[in-house]
Amino acid sequence: MVKYETKHDEVVKMSEILNELFELAMRGLTGEIYDEPISDETHMYQLIHEHGLAAMCFEAIDKDLVSPEFYNKLKKTTDAFILRDAQQTELFKALIGIFIVAEVPHIFLKGMFLKSLYPKRYMRGMGDIDILIKTEDLEYVHHHFLSHDMKCVSKSYAQYVYITKEGLTIELHPRLLSHDKRVILEDPFKANYLARGYTYVLPYTEELIYLFSHLKKHVLHSGIGFTSLIDIGYYVMRFERSIDVKRFHQLLDEYQLTEFYRKIMMLNHIYFDFNYIKPSFDYDALEEDKFAQLSDYLARSGTHGLGKDFFLNEVKVARYQLEGKGKIQMFFDMVFPPYHEIKWMYPKLLFI
Repeated sequence: MVKYETKHDEVVKMSEILNELFELAMRGLTGEIYDEPISDETHMYQLIHEHGLAAMCFEAIDKDLVSPEFYNKLKKTTDAFILRDAQQTELFKALIGIFIVAEVPHIFLKGMFLKSLYPKRYMRGMGDIDILIKTEDLEYVHHHFLSHDMKCVSKSYAQYVYITKEGLTIELHPRLLSHDKRVILEDPFKANYLARGYTYVLPYTEELIYLFSHLKKHVLHSGIGFTSLIDIGYYVMRFERSIDVKRFHQLLDEYQLTEFYRKIMMLNHIYFDFNYIKPSFDYDALEEDKFAQLSDYLARSGTHGLGKDFFLNEVKVARYQLEGKGKIQMFFDMVFPPYHEIKWMYPKLLFI
């Protein structure tokens, strides 16, 4: 693997433990054993847990080279991944049945498909099941979900959120939104192909654009974990030959993702040694001190900005500063969201 290195003393220790983390994860994915002791088990477990890498890393652990406490904690977390994967798989099957009965076209987004790229599905943890449907089918599907004891806990312009009796989360999306809340991939069902029944699948080119757009949204609004980077690396490695390169770069430009795409591809190569047929990144794109800061930021943020040492609002503060907006503007935007978002929280306003 390419070693992530830095000359800055204050992040040397982070550099060392991140290299161990990346090596553990990639060896787990390739079925190899990590044959060295872990330098800081407490910090390592925190990173593994916050970035959703437990099941990947556990596959590479040599039981004789770690403490019983570390091994047992990691095994317990991995067992939870396995159980949750089994529960979500059953829910996935039930959802397909509901959509068949309702005769509603739909697309399963992100996690449900990305899981299939990994050697074992449970290696890729998933917080919720994301589904795209047509806007005009939203209320119809909403009532179907309620009739199956799925409790609606949140409504917004972007999504309806449901909790099942088993405590699993479903997010129902009536549209695909970019990092700046623009609708992307207009009429996605028109461009797709039917997989089976009423279940559609995004073409590889469009799906990769959606993955990058969704990732950028989390970078700007919460944070991303290393699992999200591995997702991108795996996807490109697997389907690179099937992607329409010309259209892909046109869409990158259209949705202002080109520079973000190059940075993510570069990080994937440096962190995880993903090798691509046509690399589209520049090692000079980040100066060393900025690269060290970015690595520290990613390590602290964890998946969706839920890292223990991460202050979630620092993302929003930094974004407003870059846009030339002050804290007062940020406060008013948080307290008084746009009308088009409010009306989805209170559906009666949709008819006003």
